Amino acid sequence: MLKLKNERGYASAYVPVVLSNAARVVIDAAVHGSQEAAPMEALLSRQPAEVQELLLDAGFRSTSLVEAAWDKGMTVWMPTKEPETPPERFAQSAFIYDGDKDIYTCPAGQTLVRLTTYRHAGKGRKKGKATAQRTRYGTTACGDCSLRSQCTSSTQRRRLIERTDATVMREKLSTTMSLPDGQARYRHRQAWVEPVFSALRGIQGLNRFRRRGLDKVSVEFLLHVMAYNVRRAVVAFLRTYARFKRVLRPLEAVMSRRLQLFRANKFLICRLNRSSTSRLRRCSVN
Repeated sequence: MLKLKNERGYASAYVPVVLSNAARVVIDAAVHGSQEAAPMEALLSRQPAEVQELLLDAGFRSTSLVEAAWDKGMTVWMPTKEPETPPERFAQSAFIYDGDKDIYTCPAGQTLVRLTTYRHAGKGRKKGKATAQRTRYGTTACGDCSLRSQCTSSTQRRRLIERTDATVMREKLSTTMSLPDGQARYRHRQAWVEPVFSALRGIQGLNRFRRRGLDKVSVEFLLHVMAYNVRRAVVAFLRTYARFKRVLRPLEAVMSRRLQLFRANKFLICRLNRSSTSRLRRCSVN
């Protein structure tokens, strides 16, 4: 549901989601009542094992979704976002994590060790449903540190670093995006997905859904997607036919010239045959 302005109540809101390939053909689609990432796991579960890459925008930043893609052997390309930190403070990315020793190293070179580990329900989850694991790291060397003003203003006189499942996911995605061709490959997403919604809105007039209820809206959207795919198939056929026609054009010119020569030779042969026949007739008469 979508909350209206000025406390006028709520209205139905539907979020369409599509999976498209490099040819801009929609291979799967769904509609959800509020979120983009919610139906994506079901869409991924229906994809064949040949799918190797998944390009997502930042709106699909979900730990369970990314892990589901990794479990299917996909390479996920998605930008990451650091937790909000005051501009005058060190961001969490300034603290280097060592997985072998399970410690952090701060910008001042001090070591942050594990303090506690607990499970938390997480934002938006029901109370008592502990699913996310959180681990806190800290050190006692913050009190006399010369960089303390740039690190923390805590009354406990130390900076605490919290590591969660989302932190692990963010680090893996950052490593993938930092590859030499990471940004270039991620830019393909804009060319693969955005034209789909542009065509649905600009050409097919899908600026708003005409039905009410999630089931009816899903049927309406899938019909639009089918029409879009038919249009893409027609465009691909016309392009292939035009390309084939360009290839055959020189061959058609050669065949046309040969046909003209054949007709000219046939005409000459007929004339020669007629003239020889008339000469024979004259000889026989004489």
